[in-house]
Amino acid sequence: AMSLLAAEKKKVFSGPLPGEKIRSFEVRVITATGPGGKRDPIMAAGDGSVTLVFLHGLERSMMQLMRVIDQYSTKLDGRLNTDFVFLIDDPLRGDRELPRVVNSIKARVKTGYSLDGIEGPGNYGLNKECLMTIVVAKGGRVTANFALVQPGIADGPAVIAAMAKVAGDKHPPTAEALLEQHLQLGKRPARAPLNINKLDFETDTGRRVAV
Repeated sequence: AMSLLAAEKKKVFSGPLPGEKIRSFEVRVITATGPGGKRDPIMAAGDGSVTLVFLHGLERSMMQLMRVIDQYSTKLDGRLNTDFVFLIDDPLRGDRELPRVVNSIKARVKTGYSLDGIEGPGNYGLNKECLMTIVVAKGGRVTANFALVQPGIADGPAVIAAMAKVAGDKHPPTAEALLEQHLQLGKRPARAPLNINKLDFETDTGRRVAV
């Protein structure tokens, strides 16, 4: 009984819980090339499905989970709107540094920072202890909430399952498969081995082609 009580005390809450309504808020859009305009992720989603990933910081261990979410959202092809929302206290620093983050993780989902500052939207109740808070919703109501103090790839299966449910995907891929697919982005295809025996070194034209 004491162990159960201790576990309950350690439970962390952050963001609106399942069944609660999600409210509109604004972010400054950030791309790999710099800051853009304003965006309301809730209005953009309308009555559809949305995943909001609030980030109080950025550590190497959480980038794998971000890549998994980004890859799965892209594969769903419009069935689920996803936003990475950074919570920062200095907009100028966000404008300057976040484009490098977008480029580093090769994010294709909408990315930006909350215009409400480091606390995030006032009615969301986001917890600073959580490096990542993930809110999944459909039709304006929260369906899943993940308050992650130390987020990592181990959280991937549960997050994917929640995203798949609101998107209507009955056979979602594994976190490992999604991560591998994302890591292949931008990589050059492997070249076929050069067969020197097929090169012509006997003529000037052949030697120029070989070079």
